[in-house]
Amino acid sequence: MKQARAGLARRWRRRGGAWWWAIVVIVVPVAVIAAAAVSVLLTFVDTGDPKNQIELIKTGLTVGAGTGGVVALVLTGRRQWATEHDAGERRLTELYVKAVEQLGSEKAAVRQGGLYALERVAQGNPDQRQTIVNVLCAYLRAPFSVPGAPVPGRRRGIRRPTDPPRVVLDELSAQEREVRRTAQRILGFHLRPGPSDRHPAETFWAGIDLDLTGAVLIDFDFGQCRPRQTRFDEAKFLGDATFRRAEFTGDAWFQAARFAGKAWFNGASFGEAAMFEAATFADDAVFGEVSAAALTTFEGATFTGEAWFRSAKFAGVSVFREAKFARGVPAEVESLTGDGVPEAELPR
Repeated sequence: MKQARAGLARRWRRRGGAWWWAIVVIVVPVAVIAAAAVSVLLTFVDTGDPKNQIELIKTGLTVGAGTGGVVALVLTGRRQWATEHDAGERRLTELYVKAVEQLGSEKAAVRQGGLYALERVAQGNPDQRQTIVNVLCAYLRAPFSVPGAPVPGRRRGIRRPTDPPRVVLDELSAQEREVRRTAQRILGFHLRPGPSDRHPAETFWAGIDLDLTGAVLIDFDFGQCRPRQTRFDEAKFLGDATFRRAEFTGDAWFQAARFAGKAWFNGASFGEAAMFEAATFADDAVFGEVSAAALTTFEGATFTGEAWFRSAKFAGVSVFREAKFARGVPAEVESLTGDGVPEAELPR
């Protein structure tokens, strides 16, 4: 019984609060406006007839009632907007949660569907784009075994040195590779601006940070993209990696990154620091016509193939200390102490 009375008391207090709110917001302003209207009419309208005075009072009350109607309409519209906004937020949350759950599915097709669902959510909700990109980056950072592990060839159970290696392709890993490529394509597609800054593509997501630390990236195509802060530390680039004419507006970190194929950075621009410390380039590394506005360091980097720095412009400090060039130090690197370069530390 006590609990029932307490519940009734709580409901009464809630109702009482609602009534007091309605009185403060609607009744009081309407009463003030009605009184003001009646006072003005009786003051400035000269009439000695009591009947006319009654009509003036009615007119003032009508003005007050009309004002109350307007206030009620405004409050109703506001309440409707809040209801629709809350419903939209709930639907957005449901779509996001469902898409993230799909990424954990054992089926590759379901995981791809989750990626495309997240893309649609981000495209329609600009304030959620960085969050969606963070999810895509987290997916790419997850451990991944590259399909196609070489196994020594055997003939009648006897291994011969001249036998070519046999490749065993894991179907599940191959499917996961395609899912990861889909995530890469989504990032690349939405980080490319339109033909001009004044008319960016509707699909361009501006001001996006990327954290792909330790990610395994396959045939990574980041050409002409414009990210903000980027982290590719210890990332593994399988196949060719393309960063042609990419515009890094923030810091770009490639420390200890490993490039198994060709690395194309020709025409790329770095607005802040470009860090390639201890990076490994197993094939050609092309940095022709690169422009860097701040610190650029290749300290301890290893260049196994050709290293191209033709027409590269380093406006800040450039560091090549302990860098290793298997095919000789490029002439462009040796000339970095020329005009406009405050400091250059070359390999010994």
